Amino acid sequence: MVLQNLHAHSRFDDGTAICEEMVRAAAAAGLKSFGISAHSPMPHEPWTVPGWRMGAFQKEMVRLKAAYAERLTVWTGLEYDLVSEPAFAGFDYVIASVHAIDCAGKRWAVDHTRERA
Repeated sequence: MVLQNLHAHSRFDDGTAICEEMVRAAAAAGLKSFGISAHSPMPHEPWTVPGWRMGAFQKEMVRLKAAYAERLTVWTGLEYDLVSEPAFAGFDYVIASVHAIDCAGKRWAVDHTRERA
C-alpha cells in the first residue's frame, strides 16, 4: 500500500501552513507521495489562489519536488472549479470541483455558509 495524500491546501489559498511545512510533515508521517493542490482563481473569492500568485505556487512546488525527491514524491495539483478559466499547464493532476455555479446572471455559492449562498 502506498501512503499518500493528494488533496491539501497551503497558505497560497485557504490552507494554514506553508508548503514546505506540509511536505516536511508528510515525509515525517511516512507518506510516499504528497500533493498540494491550489484552488483555481475565481474573481472576488479570497480563498482561491489569485492568478498573479499561481506562478509563485508552481515555482515553490518545483523547488520542493527537487529538495525532497529522495524522501517522497511531491505532486503539484490544481483544484479546478467549474466557474474558473481553464488553465492546466504546470500541474501534475487536476481535482474537479464545484464551489459555485453561475445561474441567471448571478454566482451562487454551493459550498459555503447559508449567508454566502
